[in-house]
Amino acid sequence: MDSRQIELDGDLCEASCAGRLPEVRSLLDRRANVEACNANMYTSLHLASSQGHHQCVELLLDRHANVNARNCYGYTPLHLASSEGHHQCVELLLDRHANVNAVATNDYSPLHLASVRGQRQCIELLLDRRANADAADQYGNTALLLASAEGQLQCIELLLDRHANVNAVDNTHSTALHYAARDGFLRCIEILIDYGADKSIENVRESSDAMSIDRR
Repeated sequence: MDSRQIELDGDLCEASCAGRLPEVRSLLDRRANVEACNANMYTSLHLASSQGHHQCVELLLDRHANVNARNCYGYTPLHLASSEGHHQCVELLLDRHANVNAVATNDYSPLHLASVRGQRQCIELLLDRRANADAADQYGNTALLLASAEGQLQCIELLLDRHANVNAVDNTHSTALHYAARDGFLRCIEILIDYGADKSIENVRESSDAMSIDRR
């Protein structure tokens, strides 16, 4: 690859990350490679999606950027947009057939990232496109467990309304209720119990955080 092409490709990544739409268009017209990536394998579409530059995302997709490209961590543009709560980008990517259940090297899906970060609007979009609410990461965490560990009340309610398994267990046999109880998220505890969380489940420590709920 010649130095001029390398410069064009690097400029495209930078302009996409910064949301400079006219520059992105100009660089593509000058034959910058829409699939060029940086040292961590972030393409221009990754970078625009992670920053919420939906007009750049749309242009890059129109120029045939790979909607399911993966960076060095296995994350797709949809993972990054979902994590940061950029719902317009999420919707655009889904409309262009992004894999809603793509998993990264840690088995995180876009729904996992949206749930741990409390991105309710993105969670709703993902679930509307048939994201698997009970998919587990490498530690056995579902979206509900991750949301409960962070006290993301609105996300917990949405996931439960969409029939996420309230008694799913991770690799330590901990449930969403264990995690909510561990950090004292009282309203989350109440919601989980209302949806049928089992207080009798014990984790591998053989002492259930959930058992302490009756004493609160």
